[in-house]
Amino acid sequence: MNNLKGKRENSTLVDDTKRSEIKYTKNEEKILKKLNKAYKRTINKKLAIIHDYACSIIQEKPKSIIMEDLEVKDMLYSKSKDISFRQRKAHNRIISESLLYEIRKIIQQKAINNNIPFILADREFPSSQLCSCCGYRQKIGIKSIYNCPACGLSIDRDENAAYNLANISRKEFNQYNYIIA
Repeated sequence: MNNLKGKRENSTLVDDTKRSEIKYTKNEEKILKKLNKAYKRTINKKLAIIHDYACSIIQEKPKSIIMEDLEVKDMLYSKSKDISFRQRKAHNRIISESLLYEIRKIIQQKAINNNIPFILADREFPSSQLCSCCGYRQKIGIKSIYNCPACGLSIDRDENAAYNLANISRKEFNQYNYIIA
């Protein structure tokens, strides 16, 4: 009886070690090498595009560079009835593969190297909710146009957010501590 228990214990140990050590055939190894090479090539192409874009920004010699720290998780579609599963999956894949953090890191590094002030707005900064004219704050949801009830301004939501980010260095915005760096 004791011998059977020992054999069973030894056989399970051997099975566990076999599971942890994955052995590929030569063809599988070749395919994995090709896939890794293609993946590295794709990442390098994306990084080259990001570097070129960052260089073009720096060559314009801006007074400062202001970026918004965004939550990628909030950009992804969850179970929404507005779009199909296939569209949602494609959108989420594009967002997750877009290297947003790398874009910020490269632009920030190039700005620092060229003595250009780099300002990073906090995630809580309501850039698309504030009126760029009078400062009135309202939630606009998914509308593409910002209509201010206080001053009557009607402007594209993204353009309004860009104006608010450009004005972030003013004293009125600094009192809310929306600047990270």
